[in-house]
Amino acid sequence: MTGSRKLILTIFLTLGTLIPGPVLCLIYNWVVVPHLNWVAGLFGQRLNISIVIATFAFTMLGFLAAIIAVMFSLSGTKTFSKYRSREYLDIFFRVYFFSVLCLVITFGLALLGLSRQGYPLLFNLMIMSAVNNFGQISLITFAIINVARKASE
Repeated sequence: MTGSRKLILTIFLTLGTLIPGPVLCLIYNWVVVPHLNWVAGLFGQRLNISIVIATFAFTMLGFLAAIIAVMFSLSGTKTFSKYRSREYLDIFFRVYFFSVLCLVITFGLALLGLSRQGYPLLFNLMIMSAVNNFGQISLITFAIINVARKASE
């Protein structure tokens, strides 16, 4: 894989995982609330939601640690060697580390959500970040499942 193609794919995968949260927030604020007259009263439950999201972020950090253990258990397979030689492994690790960073940020935002002062901006950032984390975890899980499936064939 050429260096520019690798860079473009890395940027697309990392920055592309930051899009779902803000897009869903815009859809909610511009379509759902004004046109459907439906408002989810999430901010009133910000403490409970912050606890759930903090737990999610911390648990997913553990899940990502398990994913790395699975990757290293596959390191001796022919499929893993092809994955590495095509430089997909470098891209995987960049997305992986970016996801870890985003989960830590989500965890921090959730802890800030437990503060005495409730800030709607921080709450919205926390929700958007959690939505993005779902996409990141799905992407990483999809990649590891494909490598494991091909390695077992």
